[in-house]
Amino acid sequence: MPIKFKRGDLDSLAREIRSLSREMKQDTFFSLITLAEVINKYLILRSKVEGSRVGESHFSKVAVLNALVLNNGCMTSKMLSKKVYRTKYAISKIIDKLEGDGLVLMEQPISGDRRFKKVFITQKGIEFLRKRMPERRRLAKEAVSILNTDEIYVLGKLSRKLKKHLLERTAGF
Repeated sequence: MPIKFKRGDLDSLAREIRSLSREMKQDTFFSLITLAEVINKYLILRSKVEGSRVGESHFSKVAVLNALVLNNGCMTSKMLSKKVYRTKYAISKIIDKLEGDGLVLMEQPISGDRRFKKVFITQKGIEFLRKRMPERRRLAKEAVSILNTDEIYVLGKLSRKLKKHLLERTAGF
């Protein structure tokens, strides 16, 4: 059975959406949102084409391992949650998988509260990342190959500026 709606409501909303799309700021914002999704899908598909069994969770695991490496190999799960922009629940799941694969170790806190458990990268975790560096470099280079050096610089600078702005606005949440 087809969904019923008022034609006038649909047409009015369509005009409003088209109007928003014509506004540069709105269109750019929505383009950024979809760009992140497209990049993620691109990386997953390219990895599959090349025979890697990579899924969306792979990139979350790599993000956690990267964060650990860049923070002297150790962080609490609470710190990791903030660093890689994942919920505490999602971080717990990712850490459990990484620990099961032998890529991280968790230290049992005295209080028993998982948020304050320290997570350490293992040698196996370091080797896991190191092994994938050539592929990561190649995929990144391929993804931005349409841009020239100046455009890549500007894109990076603007992305960092926008990220900083949005993180400042969400700091209290």
